[in-house]
Amino acid sequence: MSERTIFIERRPGRPIHGYLTYVDNDYAFSFRPADPNQVRDLLGSSGPASLNFGTVQVEVALPDGRCLFAWGYSPRQGWRVADLAGLPAPEPGECYCIAELVAGTGLRAAGAPTQVMFDHSLGQVAVLVEDSTPDWAVQIADGVSLVASAAGAPVGVLFELPDNRA
Repeated sequence: MSERTIFIERRPGRPIHGYLTYVDNDYAFSFRPADPNQVRDLLGSSGPASLNFGTVQVEVALPDGRCLFAWGYSPRQGWRVADLAGLPAPEPGECYCIAELVAGTGLRAAGAPTQVMFDHSLGQVAVLVEDSTPDWAVQIADGVSLVASAAGAPVGVLFELPDNRA
């Protein structure tokens, strides 16, 4: 996993439809696309790269850099209870990773460690770079939003769990 300057560009579009779940036995978020062929077409022959926030990864299609969905290890025992109502409200759309990407590799979103926060009333789990300032969020897939700073630096992932279950 390498560390480079990364920016996220938001564009109008449609989020990837699918099913976000938290798998208790695996201590992990999982995303299953409703139409695997759509994701296969977006990935093309290059395969994916990933944008990493600790142990949570955003799957990135090559060669265009479209951020597809997020998944990864996140034990609920490490979640800190917090009020996430102050985070920017996600708008449906598409995000593209502006960085040199290589299939099969991961880029660390930022050098700082991440913190994981859970808001039971909203049914949201936020994986955010410590001391970051979230400015906007784009829902890239059902239940999955990418969060960025005003300058477009990726600062986290917001998971919205169905029926507030976590």
